[in-house]
Amino acid sequence: MIDGEGSIDFVPGPSVRRAVYVFNTDPDIIAAVVECCAALGIRYTFRADTTKARKKQGWRVGVYGREGLEIILSRVPLRSRTKLEKLRAAVRSYKPPRRRPSPEELRELYVKRGESLERIAEMFGYTPTQVRNWMHGFGIPRRTQQEAWVLRRARTSERVTCGITPTRSSRAASR
Repeated sequence: MIDGEGSIDFVPGPSVRRAVYVFNTDPDIIAAVVECCAALGIRYTFRADTTKARKKQGWRVGVYGREGLEIILSRVPLRSRTKLEKLRAAVRSYKPPRRRPSPEELRELYVKRGESLERIAEMFGYTPTQVRNWMHGFGIPRRTQQEAWVLRRARTSERVTCGITPTRSSRAASR
């Protein structure tokens, strides 16, 4: 169905467009597409479509959103290699779903491992402010500025002694 009458609209960039459209002038074919979408649990839009290029009255079914595109990619066979690659690129362009850390995970990362708010936020795809709010809600105490400074200094000195950053004495010895 998508191979003949369908098109894949994927325009990457700041305002990404991702959609699968099926246009046809035969109402029976459009009814079959709508029935397939309903059977697969795909959300879709349906509208009458007339353009100057197309002289006839037609209908267009549009599928948007990650879930719908993933279902089409996994369940609908596409013979057109170009359309298949475009659909794969559109599905890959979505950011991975974010997972909210549990109170135990936050406690483990922040208190036991000594990770920073910024690092934890980066790991889960949220902002440091959001992580701080969760910690407050879970009753996890935050470090003082002095504790954070000491921890940061300890990490820096570990990197220096591991040979990542040369120390003054090793630079002087190499002269």
